[in-house]
Amino acid sequence: MRRILFVDDQRMVLDGLRSMLRKHRHEWDMSFVEDGATALEVLSRTPFDIIVTDLRMPNMDGAELLQRVCREHPRVVRIVLSGQTEQDAARRVAHAAHQFLAKPCEAGLLKDVVDRTCRLQDALSAPVLREAVGSIADLPAKPRVYQQLTDVMAKPSSSIADAAMIVESEPAIAAKVLQLVNSAFFNVGRRIGDVRTAVGYLGVEILKTLILDISVRQSREAPRVEGLDLGAIRKHGVLAARIARKLLPDRAQSQDAFSASLLKDVGWLVLAQRFGSTWQAAVDEARATGLPLLITERKALEITHSEVGAYLLGIWGLPVAIVEAVALHHEPNRIETAHFDVVGAVHVAGALAEEVSPSSSATALGSGCQLDEEYVARLGLDADLPNWRAMAVREAEASG
Repeated sequence: MRRILFVDDQRMVLDGLRSMLRKHRHEWDMSFVEDGATALEVLSRTPFDIIVTDLRMPNMDGAELLQRVCREHPRVVRIVLSGQTEQDAARRVAHAAHQFLAKPCEAGLLKDVVDRTCRLQDALSAPVLREAVGSIADLPAKPRVYQQLTDVMAKPSSSIADAAMIVESEPAIAAKVLQLVNSAFFNVGRRIGDVRTAVGYLGVEILKTLILDISVRQSREAPRVEGLDLGAIRKHGVLAARIARKLLPDRAQSQDAFSASLLKDVGWLVLAQRFGSTWQAAVDEARATGLPLLITERKALEITHSEVGAYLLGIWGLPVAIVEAVALHHEPNRIETAHFDVVGAVHVAGALAEEVSPSSSATALGSGCQLDEEYVARLGLDADLPNWRAMAVREAEASG
C-alpha cells in the first residue's frame, strides 16, 4: 500500500478529504495532520511515499514545509493541494513542489495524480533514482539567460514569441516553464507540451523571475564537471527538437516531440549536480571504452540520465507522451507499437542531430545516440530515412 500524508490546518478540510478518499483506504495508507511541525515529526518516524499539503498555514506554511521535506526526506513526492491560486505563490513553491492541485479537487483527479506518480515510481523504482531527483529542486541553467530575456523584452518591438525563443534554447528553463503552466495555479484546463504556448500563459514577468531564481541557484550549487558542456547540450537539444517537430504530421504530437527532444537530456544536469565525481567517472569510462554513456551510468550509479529525466518530468506533471519519449529516447524498441509516434520521433531526431552536427552534440560524453535501425525497419520507415536526413542537414545549416 502507498503511504500518503495529508497536511492542512483546517480540520474540516481534512475531514472532507478523509471522507472523500475513504473508498481508497484499501489501496492507500493515509494519515492526516494539521500543521507542518507535526508533519515533519510523523515523517521522521514513518516512511511515506507522498505528502499532500496546503500552502497557507500558520507558523510553518506549505512552502517552508515542502522545502524541509525536500532536504530531509528527498524520496517523498511533494504535492500542493491549495486554494491559494495567486501566481506569486506558484513561483515561491515551484522549487519544492512536484505537482500542484487546486481546491476544490475531485477525488478522481487526486487519485489520478497519485496513481500516475505511483506508477512512475514502480517503473523507475531504484531508491537512488528517487533520492537523486527528490533532493534537487532546480536543474542547472546558464545565468546569462535572464539577461538575454531582459534585453530582448526591453525592446519596443519585442513579443511573447521572442521570449519563447529564448526559453526554447534552454532545456532546464523549458522544463520548469512547462511544469508551472501545467499546474493547477494557471487553470489551463488541458496538458500543454508546447513551450511557446506555455510562455504565453506564464507571462514575461513571472518568466523572468523564475529564470533569475533558477540561475542564482545554479551559479551557487552546480559543480564543475569536466565534459558537461551546457552550451553543447543546449545546441544539440535545440537541433534535435527542430528535427523532431518535422517528423510528425499531427500538430499535437509534433509539439510534444519538440518539447521531449529539448528536454531529453535534462537527466545529465541532475546527475552532474547530484553525483559530480561519480558521474564524472562514468563519463571518463565512456570516453575511454567507446561504450554508450547509458551503460557506464548504470554501472556507476545504478541509474541513467534517461530514467532520471523521465522521472523528474513525470512527477512535475508533464504530458505522458513527453515523459515516455524522454525515458526511451535511446531505446525505442522497449515498447511494442505499430506506429511512429513521439517516442520514435525523439529517438530519430536525436540520432540525426548527432549525425549532421556532431560538434554540437553530446558525442564527447559518449552518449551513443545512434539510430536503432531495427526499430526503423520494424516500422517500415527505411524509405523515409533519406528525406529525413536531408531535412536534418537543412535544419543544422539553418540553426548555425
